[in-house]
Amino acid sequence: ALIALAIVILLSLVTGNRGSVTQLLIDAIRLAVGWGVILAPIWLGAIGIYLILDSLNKIPNIGLERPIGAALLYLVALALIHLIVRNVTTFKENDLAMNGGGWVGVVIAEALSGAISDLGAYVVLVALGIVGVIFLLHLSLGQIGASFNHLLARVRGQEIMPGVKINAPGRSASPPF
Repeated sequence: ALIALAIVILLSLVTGNRGSVTQLLIDAIRLAVGWGVILAPIWLGAIGIYLILDSLNKIPNIGLERPIGAALLYLVALALIHLIVRNVTTFKENDLAMNGGGWVGVVIAEALSGAISDLGAYVVLVALGIVGVIFLLHLSLGQIGASFNHLLARVRGQEIMPGVKINAPGRSASPPF
């Protein structure tokens, strides 16, 4: 049933052709999660597939941290969307929820913003987003840093070889002894 509901929501979102029931359903989801409605079919489909695999005793061993990381990233995105939309638009409360991160985003963002200011909320949400990426991709902070450095070096046009340190232009390497 969840997979069928996910397909109905996905088709309603993609085609824009909605009856009164599907329009009510989309509006309810938008009120709850705002722009997160785009990912709602994926969440519902994933839960439906998980339940089917659970009933067949064929659950893949992906660990608990990956779904937690995905959920954390989703919640962080909803809160960030709310903060951004709130600060750049003049929407009223319900319109802000539907055009931002929904009521879920409102609750998270306003709780953080009220406790530690908007800037503090952004910092905490970015930190939680990094934690979500670590959980989801099953990486360490060092691996993420190394990947980021590798990406920067590629953008700069520097050649990357494993285990070889790249010196800044005009600097010579000191001998290892």
